Amino acid sequence: FLAGAFWQALSGRRFLAGVFRGPLMCSHMVQRSQQHRIRQPIHNGKVNTLAHEHNSGHLCIMNFSTKSLPQTKDTAAPDGSDVRILLGLQGGGMAHFELQPGQVSTAVTHRTVEEIWYVLTGRGEMWRQQDADQETVALAPGVCLTIPLGTRFQFRSTGDQPLSAVAVTIPPWPGEDEAYQVEGPWTPTVP
Repeated sequence: FLAGAFWQALSGRRFLAGVFRGPLMCSHMVQRSQQHRIRQPIHNGKVNTLAHEHNSGHLCIMNFSTKSLPQTKDTAAPDGSDVRILLGLQGGGMAHFELQPGQVSTAVTHRTVEEIWYVLTGRGEMWRQQDADQETVALAPGVCLTIPLGTRFQFRSTGDQPLSAVAVTIPPWPGEDEAYQVEGPWTPTVP
């Protein structure tokens, strides 16, 4: 990666053989008054880190992650679709959602999370409503859509293969109480 002397010149901190050896402050990861130490995982004998310098002049090092799509679902979403959890950072998370052919999700809305979806496979429809504005859009591979905070939404799989999408949640999914059921246009077929 980068030589230890170059890291030292950038950050003014002590590095030994390119590995960080002291506390580091990063305002977007922790409050400025706090310090944290970076743990660096070793993969195939190499330390995997990502670094960037802030306007304030301090260097922030973040570990990066890699994950393959799980072969089986991790859980069911509050809307009833199958969820395979992918990765996340402080500002957001990503997951894979799947609804089998002929299935209709439960209509829900979120308390604090917004989402961006990208459809991978299958065909279907997504209903979204904010106040008096509502629409139903066709879902097919390549379609990308947003679910802003406070949007009521429901989707269904109308094709002969599963409807699958990846979605980014902003901020990361906080837990079970995030989504709650609302009335939608279709009768749900999944819990």
